[in-house]
Amino acid sequence: MKKKKNSKVVAFPNLEERLLKLGMEQLDNKNYSRALEYFQQLQEHNFYQEAEVGIVLCLLELGMLNDAKEKCKELLNKGIGDYFEVLHIYTTILMQLKEYSEIVVTLETVLQEHPPPKEYAESIYHLLQLGRKLNKTEFNNDTQMVDVDHVDDELGLLKLDSIAEQITLVQKLQTANLRPYLNEIEQFLGDNSSHPFVQALLLQLLKEQEVDMMITVRKFGEAVIVNPVNIPYANEQGFESDVHTALEAQLGQNNPVLFELVVELWQRTVLMRYPLSFVPHNAQVWAAALYKLGYEMQGISLSIEELNEHYVVGETDLNEALSILLEVERIELNH
Repeated sequence: MKKKKNSKVVAFPNLEERLLKLGMEQLDNKNYSRALEYFQQLQEHNFYQEAEVGIVLCLLELGMLNDAKEKCKELLNKGIGDYFEVLHIYTTILMQLKEYSEIVVTLETVLQEHPPPKEYAESIYHLLQLGRKLNKTEFNNDTQMVDVDHVDDELGLLKLDSIAEQITLVQKLQTANLRPYLNEIEQFLGDNSSHPFVQALLLQLLKEQEVDMMITVRKFGEAVIVNPVNIPYANEQGFESDVHTALEAQLGQNNPVLFELVVELWQRTVLMRYPLSFVPHNAQVWAAALYKLGYEMQGISLSIEELNEHYVVGETDLNEALSILLEVERIELNH
């Protein structure tokens, strides 16, 4: 009696390691169909991060973009694999699917919560900039603009008490024509009680859609009149990178964990205060304030003399910068 052929790999010692090795070899050799088979067989036996990411790469290369997108989103949500490597793959997939608004929303959200490691930063910011440009082009070429959930002239943004609801509404506006809602948006931007993060998102949307008009923005008790067309995006301001460089010089190698902490705090502050300028306009002062605040968050108090071993700054300027940083943290904690 003849034995039936079985397409499955017969179990033998080190089967999982062997399947993983074979899958990676086939992936390197660009034999994506065969690599996918090995990775999927490995899934039946055990969990390997390399296999999960390998599956996404195979699906991408085989042109199964929607399957690759869903798998990649699953990995991001579950924290499987190197987060920023998977994020880069995800945005590449979105780019091929021409889902430009999703690229912008995803990367802006990630950058608000997780500053990218140095090796990924340039690529992430480039993808965000490219996504914005392509999204704007698609917006300008689309005569049938996607509206929000309704067709009346009111967003209802000012009536929403929940910050989460406001952010969700603003995200929907990524593919909407903002011009019918400019009066309401102006009111929101000019109201000092509006959440500064939501104000920043709205202002950047106005810039993306090239809304050419003077608008008053009030936040943190300050007021500034800007034209969205003429101001840089929050993460493209030169002063932001100057402070980042000053922090990296003191903490990048000596205390990388603290460095990531204070860089995240700085990026949140830049976005929350956007488009306000930073006074005093001295990168060393802001780096010193972040340095001091970072150590205080870890329970270590630094005197002005200890701080001046790293940054030579005046106490008045330092306290002014610290006051602004703490105000941003207070608003975030209260929401």
